[in-house]
Amino acid sequence: ADKHLRFFEFTFSKGKHESIQFEEVPDKAIELPDEGLAVAYSSNGKWVAVGLLNHTVQMYFADTLKFYLSLYGHRLPVMAIDITTDSQMVASGSADKNVRLWSTQFGNCHRSLRAHDDSVMQVRFLPGTHYLATAGRDRELKLWDCDSYELITVLKGHASE
Repeated sequence: ADKHLRFFEFTFSKGKHESIQFEEVPDKAIELPDEGLAVAYSSNGKWVAVGLLNHTVQMYFADTLKFYLSLYGHRLPVMAIDITTDSQMVASGSADKNVRLWSTQFGNCHRSLRAHDDSVMQVRFLPGTHYLATAGRDRELKLWDCDSYELITVLKGHASE
């Protein structure tokens, strides 16, 4: 297993034949303590957050790639991660069925939400808000208010994973 986070530059070319090329940025990689399963980049350009197989979230400064914080509390691997548009909060979704909400300032856990009846597969903040959409292997999509920690709605109906 590769325990590195690598960075790539994208080149878009237009014209008769549109194409996208990407190349790995030399000498820009982070060696991780375990396999990385999810990555999020803060919109303020300050942090890169990585969800790991070892149940933690590691945060790094985006400019220097130096370690910033380790967020621990999940009991199973972190499957999904996102950062709010204002870069104040991190959400991590885990195979332990929980979503954890973290502060980017000190790494404290604001709240752990028992979000789904099976693994949390995706978390995504709605742009400009602290509303969080979560998707689980229980075939449900849920919308949360992460300021009040309340469930807003549940969307059911998917027939399979």
